[in-house]
Amino acid sequence: MAAGYSSSLIDELGAARISELIPHGYIAGKNHGRREGTGTVYDQRIDAAGLEGQLEELKGRFYRYVAKRHDHLALEFDQESRKVVYLFDQSRPDDPHMDFIFTDKTALKAVRFRHFMADCRALAGDSRALDLITEREKSAILAFLHEAHRDIMENFDPKVVKLRKKNKIIVADGALDALFQASDD
Repeated sequence: MAAGYSSSLIDELGAARISELIPHGYIAGKNHGRREGTGTVYDQRIDAAGLEGQLEELKGRFYRYVAKRHDHLALEFDQESRKVVYLFDQSRPDDPHMDFIFTDKTALKAVRFRHFMADCRALAGDSRALDLITEREKSAILAFLHEAHRDIMENFDPKVVKLRKKNKIIVADGALDALFQASDD
């Protein structure tokens, strides 16, 4: 869980940095909104002012990097066997909420469901250790993206397109009604 926590933070930071390096947005494709069967075709495409190929390559490298770092962090946490739970109180006045971040499987095994809070508090650790690892990973992702962006802009040929199957997304009628209602509230 600690590896996933750190990975999610570097994922957010990396996505924001990619948007700065190659600004982009989504625009409707030629089939967007067209009716098909009992649904509607969802056809959005990325517009990066002519840098769509470079953006796709940068995102691909980024996703592979994050996956590799997640695996490395998971192994690192498991090998260290810290047996620690980091407790992050995210409560607001109207919404009590706490995040529990387990460093490794030994910490998870040490917590019994019946005594969850007591066991977690007994294993609670100083979150600064996790913060240091996360900051290290954030610095590394920014350096990686800087170098990858430089390499792509200098050496990447967007005319060489990777072969892949095209997917068509059809959204069933009413499938997103609850989502749109929640955003209106």
